[in-house]
Amino acid sequence: MTSEPTVALPRSGGGAQFIKYALCGGLATAVDMGVFFFLSIFVLQAVQPDDPMLLLLEGIHGIGAGILPGLFEAEWVRRFFFFNLPFITERRRLVMFIVNKTVAFLLANLAAYLSNIKWVFQSGRHSRRKEVGLFYLVSGISYVAGLLLAWLLIDLMGMPTSLTYGALIVASVLINFVCRKYFIFGG
Repeated sequence: MTSEPTVALPRSGGGAQFIKYALCGGLATAVDMGVFFFLSIFVLQAVQPDDPMLLLLEGIHGIGAGILPGLFEAEWVRRFFFFNLPFITERRRLVMFIVNKTVAFLLANLAAYLSNIKWVFQSGRHSRRKEVGLFYLVSGISYVAGLLLAWLLIDLMGMPTSLTYGALIVASVLINFVCRKYFIFGG
């Protein structure tokens, strides 16, 4: 026995809805960033030794060492904040960027979907299967647009990985909100 999806009123409108969407996006971005940079530093190197993210981590370590010197001088903590990464070619960096971003994309979109249906948008305009498919389709469109942007910024312009990543976030937020609000969910 199958049940027909029902369309209900939106959970909230206008600015409040976008604020909730932004908070859920923050969660999804945290998942995406955590997975992406973990993979890019520790598994499939996609950052250069002079990447701003690594410099930021070194700066955080310096501040932490000033506040809690005993903790921040521990060897395992130092290994987390300082990396002995070799320089890699721009082509290899781009390929590893794409692989790492794909894994991060899949996990972050799961977090985004679950938080969006719980807190932001009214689920039920489509069947659950179709809704999830459309959600990933819209995310996939913005993802592919982001990869094209990454190719332009990394391969042609030599932009650091972390700055390229930031540009992708801005493009994705705009595309995803409009498409999710008007094409996937009930407003």
